[in-house]
Amino acid sequence: MIAEIRDTRSGYVTNVDSRWIKDGSFLRGRNLLLGYTFPESTFRRLGVTRFRIYTSAQNFFLLVNDEVNGDPETVGIIGGDNNNVFSQGLNWHGYPKPTIYMFGIQLGL
Repeated sequence: MIAEIRDTRSGYVTNVDSRWIKDGSFLRGRNLLLGYTFPESTFRRLGVTRFRIYTSAQNFFLLVNDEVNGDPETVGIIGGDNNNVFSQGLNWHGYPKPTIYMFGIQLGL
C-alpha cells in the first residue's frame, strides 16, 4: 500500500496504514432446503401418486465480526454517490438481504 498525499482540510484520512483495514470475513446461511417425499403406497387409496412436503430458508443467518457496518453484502450504494470524496468506502443507505422462508406441498394425482 502506498500512501497518497492529501490535504488534511478536505476531510480525508491522511494516515493510510493497516490500522484502517478490517477483517471482511463472514459466514452466511444462504440457502437451505429440507423436504420429505412420502412412499407412494401411503396415499394411493386417496388417488395421490406423489406427496411431498418441504421447507426452505434463504439468508437465514449471518455471522460477522463487524457489528457497525453489519451485512457485508448490503444492497445499496457503496461509497456514497461514488464521487464523494468524504465517502471513503463507507456503506451508505445499504439494506441487508431479506430472510425468506417458504413452505410447500407437492401433490401428484
